[in-house]
Amino acid sequence: MGASRFFARLFVYLAKHYVLACVLAAVAFIAVMVGLLEYTDVLVYSFLPNDAVNVASKGLHQPFLQSLVQYDSGHYLRIAQNGYQQLPDAAFLPLFPLSVLYVERIIASYGWAGLVAAWLALGAAVVVLYKWVEFELRERGIRMTPWLTLGLLAIFPTAFYLAIPYTESLFLLVNVSALYAYRRGNYGLAAVCAALASLTKYQGAVLAVFFAADYWFSQKRDWQKLLPVAGALSGLGVYMTFLHANYGSFFEFLRAQKEWGRLHGSPLKNFAESFRVEYLWFLPVLAAGLRAVYKYLGKAYFWYTLAFVLLPLSSGRLDGLSRYMLSAVPLFLGLAIAYHNSRNGLLKTAYTGGSLFVAAWLIMLFANGYIVQ
Repeated sequence: MGASRFFARLFVYLAKHYVLACVLAAVAFIAVMVGLLEYTDVLVYSFLPNDAVNVASKGLHQPFLQSLVQYDSGHYLRIAQNGYQQLPDAAFLPLFPLSVLYVERIIASYGWAGLVAAWLALGAAVVVLYKWVEFELRERGIRMTPWLTLGLLAIFPTAFYLAIPYTESLFLLVNVSALYAYRRGNYGLAAVCAALASLTKYQGAVLAVFFAADYWFSQKRDWQKLLPVAGALSGLGVYMTFLHANYGSFFEFLRAQKEWGRLHGSPLKNFAESFRVEYLWFLPVLAAGLRAVYKYLGKAYFWYTLAFVLLPLSSGRLDGLSRYMLSAVPLFLGLAIAYHNSRNGLLKTAYTGGSLFVAAWLIMLFANGYIVQ
């Protein structure tokens, strides 16, 4: 009885102190993801054996940082340490490497700096995401807890990228901050956050689609709503100027994409070659999410989310789409509302179970050194 009273009071306290609740939720998520990534490499999983060296099959266990810092993480950390030196580096935007650089000055380890930078960004992102979801639900008169949206994001199969040195956690923070500031009418702050977003990932520039669409569909058109449009484009513009100064071309990032197997050859052939079996789960979820965004959140959010998804597809490959979806926050809010409104318990169970199953599968692959897109 004492324990039940304690937890009841704890839940009441956390309900009144959402910042603490969000930070604790982020810490719990990070602990679970790091634990899974660190210890699932002891499992022998011979999927695509020629794709990578399975350390577990040799009776080995990866060092802690090695199991968490893989693939793109290494590129970001190298840029943070040495700057932009090679053509392929131009494909990686600079804000996350800069954040790693500043954290490294405190803890003197680029590997740990990458993790800490991602974790700090995630903690802040969860707080802002909670408030943005709460605001959108209140504006639409929908009685639903914001935690459902955060929960669906947490169990999304590629959510583990939020806990490792990738741009996903930082981009989630600046992206949703831009949306929340804009919806609260703080267009100057929205412009700044949008600029930071487009310095983090190319999808940050797509925020301009939402701001412009919202201005177009508004009955009362306030010119200040266009300030964030300029902000969303200015971050990428600054990076393009940097590329011109260092590589001699504003569009060096497009040439760098070709070094990574994108933007060349036959689009149909590239799409076919990049298709993976896990997309049998992701693509229907994406379609359902887009439908839910249009139905529950309106045209501006729909066109923004559609453009957000189409941008990586324009590179000619499906690779990375399931990871990029993480930061399309209207997609998860729309899915959460549809999930909340659905009376089909079997469908809810299938979605939750399917998400957790695919998540476990992808975490096991990534922990064993395989590329997970």
